Amino acid sequence: MSNDAPAPISDEVLFQWNRGACILHFVQGAFLLASSFTAPGVKDFEKDITTNWLEYDETVNNLVSKSDTIGTIKIGLVVGL
Repeated sequence: MSNDAPAPISDEVLFQWNRGACILHFVQGAFLLASSFTAPGVKDFEKDITTNWLEYDETVNNLVSKSDTIGTIKIGLVVGL
């Protein structure tokens, strides 16, 4: 039994699908970038950047966890770029 039939998936078919996916991905990226600069809910969303460390507490004679906020970062802008 020979298998001389052409394959249903060729390089040309894969190239067309890849081109379509590229276009859709570009549109998605453009939308995300535009919304990160214009949409108030996305543009103004910030998260705190914190640091954590252990410190010896002499009143309880043990290590206790301490934390401090060192700044904020705008998540929408970072994701858009």
